[in-house]
Amino acid sequence: WFNTRRILFGVGHSFFFFWNVVQVPAANRFMNMLSSNSSNATGLGLTVYNETYGSFVNPYRDYGYTVTTSSAKDRNGYYLSASDADSLDAVFESIADSISNPEIALPQSTTEVVDTLTDQFRLPAGATPSSVRVRTYESLGKDGSGKWIFSSTPNPLPDPHLAGVTVLIDGKAVKIQNYDFNANFVSENPKDDANDRGRKLVFEFEIEREPTFFGGNSVPTNAAHAGIFNKTVGTAYATFPRVVTNPRLKFDLEVTPQAIYLGNMVDLAESVTFKTSGGISFKPDGFNNGYADIEIQLFDGSEQIGTYLIPAGTDLTGGGQGVWTSISRRPTINKAYQVKVKVTPSLAAQTSEAGVTPLIDGPRDLGVEIYRPRISAEDTYVFYGDTLDMTPLYTTTTVGGNPVRPQRVPQVTWHRDMTGANFLTDLPTEPPPHVDFRKPEKQDVPQAYALEAFTPERDTPFELDVWLVSGTVPMHIGMTSTDGRHADPQSDFSFMIWLRYGSLVISKTVPQGQLLDPNQTFIFEVTRAHAGQTSTWLVAIQGRGSRTLTGLPKGNYVVTELVEWSWRYTPDAVTRSTTINAAYPDRSVSFKNTLTDGQWLSGDNSVINSFDAAGPPIGPTLGFIGGVSDEDRKKR
Repeated sequence: WFNTRRILFGVGHSFFFFWNVVQVPAANRFMNMLSSNSSNATGLGLTVYNETYGSFVNPYRDYGYTVTTSSAKDRNGYYLSASDADSLDAVFESIADSISNPEIALPQSTTEVVDTLTDQFRLPAGATPSSVRVRTYESLGKDGSGKWIFSSTPNPLPDPHLAGVTVLIDGKAVKIQNYDFNANFVSENPKDDANDRGRKLVFEFEIEREPTFFGGNSVPTNAAHAGIFNKTVGTAYATFPRVVTNPRLKFDLEVTPQAIYLGNMVDLAESVTFKTSGGISFKPDGFNNGYADIEIQLFDGSEQIGTYLIPAGTDLTGGGQGVWTSISRRPTINKAYQVKVKVTPSLAAQTSEAGVTPLIDGPRDLGVEIYRPRISAEDTYVFYGDTLDMTPLYTTTTVGGNPVRPQRVPQVTWHRDMTGANFLTDLPTEPPPHVDFRKPEKQDVPQAYALEAFTPERDTPFELDVWLVSGTVPMHIGMTSTDGRHADPQSDFSFMIWLRYGSLVISKTVPQGQLLDPNQTFIFEVTRAHAGQTSTWLVAIQGRGSRTLTGLPKGNYVVTELVEWSWRYTPDAVTRSTTINAAYPDRSVSFKNTLTDGQWLSGDNSVINSFDAAGPPIGPTLGFIGGVSDEDRKKR
């Protein structure tokens, strides 16, 4: 209690009175701070005050205390106050009840203790409930630092505190049921005359690492679902802290031969496996490598050509989620490569025991067989003078976002390379790369050409430009890029653009029953106008007959008879025209000529007789002026 003194005195009086007054609120404060309710109190937090009241004749003064510091209570139930005898009895009953009952009541029938193992550990084979050791240890209260202390030896068996307790094994979970927490809760002070301070429950069982677990640092042994639970609704009253350990790294590298399509990378997820000491093969599944990074290194002799990283917790089965951190080239021939594996803990050790360090295994030979594509192209014919769009014929086009194979390239097939080293392999599991046909290379001359508008002037050889697209790194292949190692000798990247030509037949005839001088020559001029230029040919026909122009491009042809050369004959038409194209490549025109002038020149002739005076005439001497008629020629 706090003592407050009131003093009464008067002027001229030599007497005064003292009396003590107990202030109940101050007393309660003192008791609360004195008890463990305010375990953080370091002082009373009070200051003295005095005040004078009344008149000068009858003054009086009060002394008291002012609260300057308050300390909040951090628990209840230890200090209670009473105003009368009945209330005091209730206080004592409440104190006794607080000592003998737990702060949290746990129903015995619905409460269970559960310890669930993580995916990296398991119970030994054949484990049964009897394999679980359940004991209790007596509470000895707390030590000077406030830490609970217990007896060093368990209570002897049979232990009455474990009466009715059952043990269940449910997969990776061990469950303790029907333990009476309310009767066995620990108390800092004795709960009865028997000096009972309660006891702790301890259950022990053996565990072992999963045989396919790689190991690592700071690996929890118990899962999140570990603690004290209401088994009816599944809610937790309290959970256990995670217990970690540092299992050493342990694995054996195993490599199997593999077949791949040219252009693909080696599928290490397919070829690289791991093996336990018991001969069980396994792959990283995200759980067994949950605490270790796996790095698979691929070598070609002494040259490291790739590094495949499988981060901790990554699933590699079913194709894998690993990442090529470096890759200089893809395998192109059948041969044996070398594989090493480095496993590194992904976490640092959090316990006093030493952490594990990286472990390397290998090298192991990895036999790789290549499946090569059979690629060939079909020739194309184009009419001379036509413009050809080679894009859909020899390049990969896209429709609706999907690649479309070129029209003149048959379906690509894949064949096992039987040259060089061969290994016992299955068919490739990864799909073949996309075969991408790009602008073909013109072989006759290195000049540029328009793929979409190629107008050949002659038969032109080409070679396919082929790319194998796998992932983000395409591979260019051609007739010489595969070291001459073809799966099938029919593979041929070359093709031709062949020209088809037109022809024009020019015929000369005369009306029926009329003769034609076989020595008469008829001259024709043939013209073709195209792209602002004119091409001209001269064709001569001797007598009755025809002549043929070949190797003609498409176009409109005009045939004109040059009548100056055959002036004695009149044609039925001086000019005729026709069109030559791919649909009508072979055309003809005919001219019918009628003899309208029977004379070559004037038709006149004369005879000169010369006489010699010395003798008889020597005979006629013929002279021709203006030529002879056809009739005279016949007589001669």
